[in-house]
Amino acid sequence: MHSIESSGCGRAFAAGLARSGTLQTTSAVLLAAVLIAYPERAAADESATAADESATSDSAAQNGIYADLGLGVIGLGYERILGEKVALNLSAHYYRPWYVSDHVFGFGGEVRAFVFLAEPAPHGPYFSSSFRLDHAQAELDSGETPEGIAWGVRATLGYAFALGSAVNLRAGLGVQSHAANLSAASEDQDFAGAYPTADLLIGVRF
Repeated sequence: MHSIESSGCGRAFAAGLARSGTLQTTSAVLLAAVLIAYPERAAADESATAADESATSDSAAQNGIYADLGLGVIGLGYERILGEKVALNLSAHYYRPWYVSDHVFGFGGEVRAFVFLAEPAPHGPYFSSSFRLDHAQAELDSGETPEGIAWGVRATLGYAFALGSAVNLRAGLGVQSHAANLSAASEDQDFAGAYPTADLLIGVRF
């Protein structure tokens, strides 16, 4: 009887060892799988986080400072995004309408709206309209320097290019209504009419 009991205990112990070995093997396999998978998951999470941060940073980089190098002005302005496809630009500029007269110049400001037609502001094709007001004067051959007010309303169609994550370049063509009334003691310098206009703006978004 003792021999049978001892034999049964031995078989039970052996089975326990077998089960223990199987459990240890299974645990080792699971641990190895976790150790292999975790770095890959962590790397994927880091990549996703970096992509989200980049997208957030890019989407936040909207308002900006722009140099206006268009037809007849050299200016500097601040632009603010007002909606998904609308931006407002306020600028000050040096005014030199060489396409009208080579001796008229002055300083002024402009308020300008951009509507982006296909993509979120400030990217892609756009329509723009503006109002410009200047204090101008002319240098006449007679020696007189009539002074007064010049103004213009313009409309353009163009395209805004993203140069990297922070630089925006815009180019376009359009038409403007432009007039000036400059007065002096004996001679005035006036003009009014419809003229072509062109956009060339480069800005840094932040």
